[in-house]
Amino acid sequence: MKEIKEKVILVGIFVGYIVMSGLAQIQCDDISEIENLYSGIKDKPPTISDISLCRKIVEKIEWIIQETKDPQILTKLYPILIECYDRQARYREKHRVIFQFALLFGRDTQMFYGTLKDKIDQIKCSEEERLEKMFFYKRMLDEYPDLFISPEIMYSIASIYECEQFGAFNDAVAWYLRLIKEYPNSEYAELSHLRLAKIYQETGKLLKAIDQVNLYLRNYPMGKYHEKGLFYAGLLYMEIKNKISAEKVWNQYISKFPNGVYSEIIKRLLNYQNNH
Repeated sequence: MKEIKEKVILVGIFVGYIVMSGLAQIQCDDISEIENLYSGIKDKPPTISDISLCRKIVEKIEWIIQETKDPQILTKLYPILIECYDRQARYREKHRVIFQFALLFGRDTQMFYGTLKDKIDQIKCSEEERLEKMFFYKRMLDEYPDLFISPEIMYSIASIYECEQFGAFNDAVAWYLRLIKEYPNSEYAELSHLRLAKIYQETGKLLKAIDQVNLYLRNYPMGKYHEKGLFYAGLLYMEIKNKISAEKVWNQYISKFPNGVYSEIIKRLLNYQNNH
């Protein structure tokens, strides 16, 4: 009886091995076929004829995804699936896959970063798509609040609110301020200071805009956008007819960035100001 049991177990293991090997081979063959099909549309402008090809690719990928959780296989297939959904204008499915792709890599991989930057940010600026995009960003923050790209996600949410089609400036301000508070040392905190100043400027709060830029310049004396901040501060001072402060800021710029991006423009502005 014991021998029969052992034989059954061995047969079961053998059959399982054969099945898994066969499935692996099927997956490899399918992946190769998918990649060959995808090469016909990759890096090419979308056309009407893409639709049927994309539908075929999507069907094959969805079948494989149901059969495996292998990160290496999913890494190959998710980007292809995302682009095929995009070419079919199936944005909801596209966003769902982007989120699954992001979660696949957890909180600290460059692949996760690249996925968000290169895929999610390509979504068009329609109100419906922006709402859906925001939904996925917020879901990421809720489920993984300490993601290493949380500052970028927060900045993206604020940017969506700030978008011309959305125009929810109060919400944008709230998210920029939250980002600055929670991630003060990130590049996106620096950018948030300047975006806040821009919002204040566009809504007629020029003194508040100047205060925001000056706060940035004080807090980030070696910041990545310090050069731009100095130039912008001078423009804001000019807008409120404060020529003395504008000249002071721009002279600081010339002293600090003699060959800077805005140095020639500033020299012309200073020359014009001195002659009028």
